Amino acid sequence: MSVEATTWRWTADAFERAGGTGLIDKHADLLEGVVYLMAPQTDGHAHAIRVLTRAARSVDDGAHTVGVQLPVRLADDTEPEPDLWVARGPDTGHHPRGDEVQLVVEVSSTTLRYDAGLKLDAYAKHQVPTVWIVDLDRHRVNTYAEPDQGVYTQLATVTEGRLSHASGLSLDVADLWPPAP
Repeated sequence: MSVEATTWRWTADAFERAGGTGLIDKHADLLEGVVYLMAPQTDGHAHAIRVLTRAARSVDDGAHTVGVQLPVRLADDTEPEPDLWVARGPDTGHHPRGDEVQLVVEVSSTTLRYDAGLKLDAYAKHQVPTVWIVDLDRHRVNTYAEPDQGVYTQLATVTEGRLSHASGLSLDVADLWPPAP
């Protein structure tokens, strides 16, 4: 008797229903029909999320909507949950679609390979215009923009000073790193 591994391909609707029933009870992303479970947040990750949340308050102004650790619906089989997103327009009551999202921010430490690999590829494939990846271990933010045929141009690696986006999101990069004990 042989045993074959089976990969179930999920739709975003089925993924959300599974979460609502408790079948998926951890933080997870859906990329190209595959569910990826996330590791628990570190103290540094939580600190960076708080900094991003404070910076985002001035952007959520009716012309833009901001989500912190909320899903974006990039396709029927792709629904990641970035650490922060900025979408064009007022809150519509649904997860923003790929063509509405202007900026995605991922905070990474243990998830850097995933965030800068599979997840970044998904954002590029679905034409998210700008992605920032906050690398907690190296104290830097890698910025990506202008996806062309599913591949980003890396614009800069920012280690100090202000980081700003056209939506109005602006923050001092040094604030992202937790204070020394």
